[in-house]
Amino acid sequence: MKTLARKMRELPAIRRHRIAARARRIVDARDRAVIARQRALEARIGKEVARADYLDDALVNRLLDGESPVRIWREHRGLTLKRLSEEAGVPQGHLSEIETGKKPGSLDAMARIARALAVPLDDLAPAPQRRRRKPARKRR
Repeated sequence: MKTLARKMRELPAIRRHRIAARARRIVDARDRAVIARQRALEARIGKEVARADYLDDALVNRLLDGESPVRIWREHRGLTLKRLSEEAGVPQGHLSEIETGKKPGSLDAMARIARALAVPLDDLAPAPQRRRRKPARKRR
């Protein structure tokens, strides 16, 4: 069975270019629709409110560096550890252990934290760690 890439290579160049141009137009139309929806939302409820869940570059970089999403969202929301603990109903010590990575946190605790931070539970999942490949062993 031929792969899509192989089928595309076998097409005449002009046909490949037409297909690629059509695909770009479709993607561009989808992007314009997303932008239009966002602008309409911002006009309706205000830019500040509509962008309240956006993380700036510094926070995104901290997430990518492996820092705890719970800590990042807590700080973004302007909450202290004590305040989040109270709002989520999770002991402060346990919350601290979750933030430092000493404990993963139960599903129930993470769901309560997500509700208190007003973020989807998925946003609190730690970024997957990249596994390093072991170097190939030399054969003798």
